[in-house]
Amino acid sequence: MKINVDQPLHTLDGEPLMEGGKPVLSKDVLVMACLTSLEGDRQQQGLAYRLYTLANLIHGGGELDIEAADAAFLQQRVEAVGFSPLAVGQLTELLNARTGPAISPGPRRLPAAAARI
Repeated sequence: MKINVDQPLHTLDGEPLMEGGKPVLSKDVLVMACLTSLEGDRQQQGLAYRLYTLANLIHGGGELDIEAADAAFLQQRVEAVGFSPLAVGQLTELLNARTGPAISPGPRRLPAAAARI
């Protein structure tokens, strides 16, 4: 699957999410998710190297071709690190290759995936 990790994250109003005067890019959050140590990480042999290689790949930016298993792993990692729902939601859509807004025009309703929670 191809994903563009140079996409900026947005506020709920559609404005770019800014930090230190710069837009926060998807790759910034994904790299941080890879490089943040979580409880239990050291007990998983090979995990540190997998996280390192993913961080290196993502840090290069642009459009990446990643395996579905890596996308699912990154999605779990982003949630586990504890980023805000704003970031988690947008990265979940990116990693699931979803295009378009999460909430469709017209009557406001939750996407099917969110309604199951």
